[in-house]
Amino acid sequence: RHGTNTYVMMYDVFGITPNNMGFSETTDFVNFKDIGRFNDPGSPMKALNFKQPKHGAVMAITLDEAKRLEGFFR
Repeated sequence: RHGTNTYVMMYDVFGITPNNMGFSETTDFVNFKDIGRFNDPGSPMKALNFKQPKHGAVMAITLDEAKRLEGFFR
């Protein structure tokens, strides 16, 4: 999330009907907080411009963000 030290991981949820996309937040890539799935009751994650979940997409990050992420995986 731009301007914060929080990142959101989006992942496929298969095998649980209906298939969906799940989301978790992290600040350290060790501890993750579940923030819900598309359109689940109580979840802040809402599908606003489509009827069912779609796959995620690659997005650009800044060079500073990339350097910071590299540090988590060494």
